[in-house]
Amino acid sequence: MKSNPYDNDMKASPFFFRQATHDDIDDLLRLLHILFDFEEIPFQSSKHRKALNMILNTDQTCIMIAETNEKIVGMCAAQLFISTAEGGYAAFIEDIVVEPDYRKQGIANILLKKMEQWAQNKQVIRLQLLVNQKNEAAKKLYHQHDFRSTPCVFMKKNI
Repeated sequence: MKSNPYDNDMKASPFFFRQATHDDIDDLLRLLHILFDFEEIPFQSSKHRKALNMILNTDQTCIMIAETNEKIVGMCAAQLFISTAEGGYAAFIEDIVVEPDYRKQGIANILLKKMEQWAQNKQVIRLQLLVNQKNEAAKKLYHQHDFRSTPCVFMKKNI
Protein backbone atom coordinates (compact mmCIF):
# COMPACT_ATOMS: atom_id res chain seq x y z
CA MET A 1 0.00 0.00 0.00
CA LYS A 2 1.14 3.55 -0.73
CA SER A 3 2.55 5.70 2.07
CA ASN A 4 0.04 8.36 3.06
CA PRO A 5 1.05 11.15 5.47
CA TYR A 6 -2.60 12.20 5.85
CA ASP A 7 -3.92 8.70 6.57
CA ASN A 8 -3.77 8.26 10.32
CA ASP A 9 -7.39 7.47 11.10
CA MET A 10 -8.55 5.39 8.15
CA LYS A 11 -6.96 1.98 8.81
CA ALA A 12 -10.03 -0.05 7.84
CA SER A 13 -11.31 2.17 5.05
CA PRO A 14 -11.48 1.02 1.42
CA PHE A 15 -10.55 4.60 0.49
CA PHE A 16 -7.08 6.09 0.20
CA PHE A 17 -6.53 9.81 0.69
CA ARG A 18 -3.65 11.77 -0.80
CA GLN A 19 -2.71 15.02 -2.50
CA ALA A 20 -3.47 15.17 -6.20
CA THR A 21 -0.77 15.30 -8.87
CA HIS A 22 -0.77 16.37 -12.50
CA ASP A 23 -1.47 12.74 -13.43
CA ASP A 24 -4.90 13.09 -11.77
CA ILE A 25 -6.17 16.03 -13.81
CA ASP A 26 -8.52 14.07 -16.09
CA ASP A 27 -10.21 12.50 -13.06
CA LEU A 28 -10.40 15.89 -11.32
CA LEU A 29 -12.08 17.33 -14.41
CA ARG A 30 -14.65 14.53 -14.29
CA LEU A 31 -15.42 15.40 -10.65
CA LEU A 32 -15.59 19.12 -11.39
CA HIS A 33 -18.09 18.39 -14.15
CA ILE A 34 -20.35 16.71 -11.56
CA LEU A 35 -20.00 19.64 -9.17
CA PHE A 36 -20.47 22.34 -11.78
CA ASP A 37 -23.59 20.63 -13.15
CA PHE A 38 -25.08 20.81 -9.65
CA GLU A 39 -23.95 24.41 -9.17
CA GLU A 40 -25.21 25.35 -12.66
CA ILE A 41 -21.76 26.56 -13.68
CA PRO A 42 -20.92 26.06 -17.38
CA PHE A 43 -18.26 23.37 -17.73
CA GLN A 44 -15.31 24.44 -19.88
CA SER A 45 -12.71 21.70 -19.87
CA SER A 46 -9.75 23.72 -21.18
CA LYS A 47 -10.40 26.55 -18.72
CA HIS A 48 -10.71 24.18 -15.74
CA ARG A 49 -7.66 22.15 -16.85
CA LYS A 50 -5.63 25.38 -16.87
CA ALA A 51 -6.82 26.22 -13.33
CA LEU A 52 -6.03 22.73 -12.05
CA ASN A 53 -2.52 22.96 -13.48
CA MET A 54 -2.07 26.33 -11.77
CA ILE A 55 -3.25 24.87 -8.44
CA LEU A 56 -0.92 21.90 -8.72
CA ASN A 57 2.09 24.10 -9.57
CA THR A 58 2.33 25.87 -6.20
CA ASP A 59 2.75 24.87 -2.57
CA GLN A 60 0.21 27.53 -1.55
CA THR A 61 -2.62 25.28 -2.72
CA CYS A 62 -3.73 21.70 -2.26
CA ILE A 63 -6.13 19.30 -3.88
CA MET A 64 -6.86 16.35 -1.62
CA ILE A 65 -8.39 13.31 -3.28
CA ALA A 66 -10.10 10.10 -2.24
CA GLU A 67 -9.58 7.00 -4.31
CA THR A 68 -10.59 3.38 -4.20
CA ASN A 69 -9.42 0.60 -6.48
CA GLU A 70 -7.27 3.19 -8.30
CA LYS A 71 -10.35 5.30 -9.12
CA ILE A 72 -10.57 8.89 -7.84
CA VAL A 73 -14.02 9.33 -6.32
CA GLY A 74 -13.75 12.58 -4.36
CA MET A 75 -11.82 15.83 -4.13
CA CYS A 76 -11.42 18.96 -2.05
CA ALA A 77 -9.26 21.98 -2.95
CA ALA A 78 -7.83 24.79 -0.84
CA GLN A 79 -5.80 27.94 -1.43
CA LEU A 80 -3.85 30.00 1.09
CA PHE A 81 -4.18 33.75 1.47
CA ILE A 82 -3.19 36.24 4.13
CA SER A 83 -5.98 37.49 6.36
CA THR A 84 -5.47 40.90 7.91
CA ALA A 85 -8.35 40.14 10.31
CA GLU A 86 -6.57 37.01 11.55
CA GLY A 87 -3.05 38.36 11.28
CA GLY A 88 -1.84 35.32 9.37
CA TYR A 89 -2.71 32.67 6.84
CA ALA A 90 -6.25 31.61 6.08
CA ALA A 91 -7.32 28.98 3.57
CA PHE A 92 -10.25 29.10 1.20
CA ILE A 93 -11.75 25.66 0.63
CA GLU A 94 -13.66 24.93 -2.56
CA ASP A 95 -14.56 22.23 -5.05
CA ILE A 96 -15.63 19.61 -2.51
CA VAL A 97 -17.27 16.85 -4.50
CA VAL A 98 -17.81 13.10 -4.21
CA GLU A 99 -19.08 10.92 -7.03
CA PRO A 100 -22.80 10.18 -6.48
CA ASP A 101 -22.29 6.38 -6.20
CA TYR A 102 -19.78 6.93 -3.36
CA ARG A 103 -21.70 9.44 -1.25
CA LYS A 104 -22.89 8.72 2.29
CA GLN A 105 -19.69 6.77 3.04
CA GLY A 106 -17.86 9.52 4.96
CA ILE A 107 -15.56 10.56 2.11
CA ALA A 108 -16.35 14.29 2.23
CA ASN A 109 -15.96 14.19 6.01
CA ILE A 110 -12.48 12.71 5.74
CA LEU A 111 -11.48 14.99 2.86
CA LEU A 112 -12.28 17.96 5.08
CA LYS A 113 -10.27 16.46 7.96
CA LYS A 114 -7.31 15.84 5.68
CA MET A 115 -7.53 19.36 4.29
CA GLU A 116 -7.61 20.76 7.80
CA GLN A 117 -4.43 18.78 8.59
CA TRP A 118 -2.77 20.22 5.48
CA ALA A 119 -3.83 23.72 6.53
CA GLN A 120 -2.51 23.25 10.06
CA ASN A 121 0.83 22.18 8.59
CA LYS A 122 0.81 25.51 6.69
CA GLN A 123 0.13 27.48 9.92
CA VAL A 124 -3.37 28.43 8.78
CA ILE A 125 -5.43 30.23 11.42
CA ARG A 126 -8.84 30.17 9.71
CA LEU A 127 -10.61 28.00 7.12
CA GLN A 128 -13.44 29.41 5.09
CA LEU A 129 -15.68 28.27 2.28
CA LEU A 130 -18.82 29.06 0.36
CA VAL A 131 -21.80 26.75 0.23
CA ASN A 132 -24.75 26.74 -2.13
CA GLN A 133 -27.84 27.81 -0.18
CA LYS A 134 -29.83 24.87 -1.56
CA ASN A 135 -27.22 22.23 -0.63
CA GLU A 136 -28.55 21.11 2.75
CA ALA A 137 -26.30 18.04 2.94
CA ALA A 138 -23.18 20.20 2.49
CA LYS A 139 -24.35 22.73 5.08
CA LYS A 140 -24.92 19.90 7.58
CA LEU A 141 -21.43 18.51 6.89
CA TYR A 142 -19.77 21.90 7.36
CA HIS A 143 -21.65 22.53 10.62
CA GLN A 144 -20.40 19.13 11.85
CA HIS A 145 -16.87 20.44 11.20
CA ASP A 146 -17.60 23.62 13.20
CA PHE A 147 -17.97 25.95 10.22
CA ARG A 148 -20.38 28.76 11.07
CA SER A 149 -22.29 31.21 8.93
CA THR A 150 -21.16 34.82 8.87
CA PRO A 151 -23.08 38.00 8.12
CA CYS A 152 -20.96 38.46 4.98
CA VAL A 153 -22.49 38.09 1.53
CA PHE A 154 -20.47 36.70 -1.37
CA MET A 155 -20.19 39.08 -4.31
CA LYS A 156 -18.15 38.75 -7.48
CA LYS A 157 -17.16 40.68 -10.56
CA ASN A 158 -15.47 39.17 -13.59
CA ILE A 159 -12.73 41.35 -15.05
